[in-house]
Amino acid sequence: MKTMTYKCDRCGIEWTGGENVLYRELPVLLPAGDTDRAVACITGVVDLVYRDPASGELVIADYKTDRVERTADLREQARRYAGQGAVHQRALREGLGLAYTPRFELWFLHADRIESEDDATI
Repeated sequence: MKTMTYKCDRCGIEWTGGENVLYRELPVLLPAGDTDRAVACITGVVDLVYRDPASGELVIADYKTDRVERTADLREQARRYAGQGAVHQRALREGLGLAYTPRFELWFLHADRIESEDDATI
């Protein structure tokens, strides 16, 4: 397997992900849903999409540069980003015709921590 190193242009971190990295800086465009605040459509960029080597399912990683370190503060920030995560999850699920909802992870770069739905924080 070929191992590749990816570098985030915005934050400068490098990540070695091999063949499991599928998309970087993936643009998304989808019609607004019934509960969205948007009127016509939602646009955005998904920082990273990779395939979980254990499950084979897609995972969305969103880089965050918030300067927080305490667990309670990280969890509060994760709750604030939950809506963004739901939009990214919907975009991938609908756009790729997935039968499941991809996991959403927040990569807090300053704290060197990853928070996800699995942590019951989002």
